[in-house]
Amino acid sequence: MTGQTISHYRILEKVGGGGMGVVYKAEDLKLGRTVAVKFLSEDLSQDGRALERFQREARSASALNHPNICTIHEVDEHEGRHFIVMELLEGEPLHHCIGGKPLQTELVLEVAVQIADALRAAHGKGIVHRDLKPPNIFLTGVKGQPLGPGIQLKLLDFGLAKFLPEPSDGSTPPDAATVDQLLSTPGTVFGTVPYMSPEQALGREVDHRTDLFSLGVVLYEMTTGRLPFSGATASETIVQIVRDPPETISSLVPEVPAELERIIRKCLEKDPERRYQTARELLVDVKNLKRDLEQSGQALIPSAARPASRVRRFAFPGLAAAALLTLLVAVYLVGWRKWLPWTAAPGRIESLAVLPLANLSGDPAQEYFADGMTDALIADLAQIRALRVISRTSVMQFKGTRKSLPEIAQQLRVDAVVEGSVLRSGQRVRIAAKLIRPAGETQLWASTYERDLGDILTLQNELARTIAGEIQVRVTVEEQGRLARARSVHPQAFDAYLKGWYFWSQFTEETFRKGIEQFEEAIRLDPGYAAAYAGLAEGWQALNYIGAAPYEEARPKALEAASKALQLDDQLAEAHAVISVIRAMEWDWPAAEKEFRRAIELNPGFVQAHLFATTQLRHLGRREESIAEAKRALELDPLALLSNGGLSDAYLSARQYDSTIQQCRRTLDLYPNHSESHYEMGWAYVYKQMYQEGIAEIEKSIQLDGDDPNLSPDLAYIYALQGKKGETLKILDRLLELSKQVPVSPGHMGLIYVSLGKKDEALTWLEKAYEQHSPMMPWLKVDPRFDPLREEPRFRELLRRVGLQ
Repeated sequence: MTGQTISHYRILEKVGGGGMGVVYKAEDLKLGRTVAVKFLSEDLSQDGRALERFQREARSASALNHPNICTIHEVDEHEGRHFIVMELLEGEPLHHCIGGKPLQTELVLEVAVQIADALRAAHGKGIVHRDLKPPNIFLTGVKGQPLGPGIQLKLLDFGLAKFLPEPSDGSTPPDAATVDQLLSTPGTVFGTVPYMSPEQALGREVDHRTDLFSLGVVLYEMTTGRLPFSGATASETIVQIVRDPPETISSLVPEVPAELERIIRKCLEKDPERRYQTARELLVDVKNLKRDLEQSGQALIPSAARPASRVRRFAFPGLAAAALLTLLVAVYLVGWRKWLPWTAAPGRIESLAVLPLANLSGDPAQEYFADGMTDALIADLAQIRALRVISRTSVMQFKGTRKSLPEIAQQLRVDAVVEGSVLRSGQRVRIAAKLIRPAGETQLWASTYERDLGDILTLQNELARTIAGEIQVRVTVEEQGRLARARSVHPQAFDAYLKGWYFWSQFTEETFRKGIEQFEEAIRLDPGYAAAYAGLAEGWQALNYIGAAPYEEARPKALEAASKALQLDDQLAEAHAVISVIRAMEWDWPAAEKEFRRAIELNPGFVQAHLFATTQLRHLGRREESIAEAKRALELDPLALLSNGGLSDAYLSARQYDSTIQQCRRTLDLYPNHSESHYEMGWAYVYKQMYQEGIAEIEKSIQLDGDDPNLSPDLAYIYALQGKKGETLKILDRLLELSKQVPVSPGHMGLIYVSLGKKDEALTWLEKAYEQHSPMMPWLKVDPRFDPLREEPRFRELLRRVGLQ
């Protein structure tokens, strides 16, 4: 075709080709620019499936505007020839650069950053690539030159892309009406086998996490020079993908940083739930590692410093591919995850539970002290990003338990546990601790520490650092600094501080107020005690959360205490988290996000910060990120009511109603009388138009809360959906009459009018809710009940004033 003019493109030369078509360098005669024109092969032009894939590539890529995704200019047809016009890339594909040899760590990280960011953009638009591999990653400007820093990558070929029905950024997927009619049929396998995820290889439904697995394969190949899964046949490779762990990177390339190996291993988790949940989450970890290496000038704690073992691969040379795939699908349906160990590879500890330290004083009144020391050790260890540390709420459920260590570890899904005791005698404290691997209850380390009470903070830090060293987990320079910093503390102030948290953890108005008194006493005794100010801020925030202190009273007191804490120590995650909540209450969402991000950066294991994040992100409509934060909180605190409820909240706001119902049932298995779970499950049923089931769950919630169903705005709304407007009006009349005697939520009144189709009345009540700074306002963007109002100018103005537009 060289020399021909197709439409307004003059073909200059052929630059490439493949199974789907041929790519030419061409001149755009209208705009005077050089472009690439990709023609669908003539023999495929009449193939509906091939044409769909070709058009899919254009639809997917043209919906994306990102520096690391090849730009699509136009898609057209000329004399029966279908073609795509895209930016012309000079360089070569990534697989030419790998060439079977390991690449330098900084180059692996550069590729990881750019491709993870490209995936973040694609997934945000509801687009899953499904064929991520080195030939589809193009390095510009490197052809014939050594691969070095400053590379620019482009992600190509969205021909197998899948369009998710609900993009996380709220946009409409390209040509969403097709909903993958050709390429998303369950049981059909698409992609390139060595780079497939387990669910993809088995023909299961896939989501954005399949791309993260594929990226993990690419990063493994770049790091080691070889594929993690590579059988003699495609069938054998599928077996390995589904069942076998890859050889440890440290056994192949000992100098690779341990954190990079952890990141790649997390990408390659067989179970999608244990993988990175979003590209953004992966991007944060890679950027942090990149920064740490640049600051230190060396790879911290290389993988070679830890035990490694080679993994024997299994082969099935006698089985035909089709028969083996059928077998694998059948095995998957009965639970292939049973093949996968819940622990890490032998010798590696990546997750830890600190069991409640025993009180050896013989005085039950000293329980608060032992519990406080447990909390402090958990908090210190939770600052280490490479280590998953179970939060206090879950571990405290095993206080006094007769369960064996293997049972506890299985329930918490951890690789090791710390157990020990505390003895306080006068102004001296002695802590005995030991590190145990639950399998076989093998003791790995034990030691005893004794200090004056005034040096207790130093003791805590030393203990955490020692445990981190014993398990050989990677600790960054910044984390080492935080664990090393300690100050002396007034003994009685420390005692009051522990009592403050002891009362706070009981979660009632009375105990919150007692906790505030103890934090204030700690501050009186030691005015420079930053953590006590943070505790005081959390006390006031908690009172507001349960409705025991009005916003006008709680906000300034919490803000003053948290600000003072940060003046004394700007690395207190707890103080940043409280300020995040305050900014969210003020509807200053950017400031709120900045604070919870900082809290998580300082303490990756801080469950409350992840819960604050999931709440704020769901209000902003960032569904995927909200769910990821909720899952992280649940991973850190698997038995806690708040973390279980947080995930069902995130699912409900994301309109994933089946997932909401499943999670609510899990929560109710742990907490059978949790009214909020019945309430959320009820609304999930209602949104699925299963009204009777929904009403039954909401009535159960009302019963557990001791409320009057005849005054329920929720039931009023549902009755209207069922066409029972008479029942709705009865409840409305009762509430209007009640409002003459006591305050009634104007937001709930507004929702009833929405259900009746009376938009003006509904908006009038919502404006009253805004004037009262109602907690319903943050829900305006995501609550399905507001959908009938979304095109109303008054509603859009409300969204703007609340910072959600």
